[in-house]
Amino acid sequence: MLIGGLQVRFVDERLVVSSNDSLKKSDLERISRLRLLIVRLERRIRQQSDTDLTPSQLSALTVIERRGPLRLGELAKRERISQPSVSRVVRKIEAKGLVALSGDPVDKRGSVVSVTPEGQGLIDESRGRVDAYLADAMMRLDEDDRHKIFEALPVLEEMLEKDR
Repeated sequence: MLIGGLQVRFVDERLVVSSNDSLKKSDLERISRLRLLIVRLERRIRQQSDTDLTPSQLSALTVIERRGPLRLGELAKRERISQPSVSRVVRKIEAKGLVALSGDPVDKRGSVVSVTPEGQGLIDESRGRVDAYLADAMMRLDEDDRHKIFEALPVLEEMLEKDR
């Protein structure tokens, strides 16, 4: 079977990804729980952000804000989408006044996208709402459970960095 572009198979109750790597079925169940948790948390965060942007538009806007100004090709690479797709997303958020396109000072044929003050305001408001939601949810947990979540953050960050 193919999972995430990798050929995998079960051998003696273990998922074998390569000759050296395998996961127990119980690990796969935990992975499935993690996936579901991430999807549900992402949905709640999107609801709390309270913008009229699609997830792709909001993602592109925040990448531009954190890494920009960016060439469209670099944004496509960071978002892992095609150049035509990133161009459509940028046109839509540009039409809302959230980003501005300008000529690339290095390559006169290219364009650079940056966040406008209106885009920065939307990002700041959205982050404030989401951070307040997450802070409220975390405060309903006991201190030990909050600590466990905070301890997992570097591991999750490393997992995402290795996936680039």
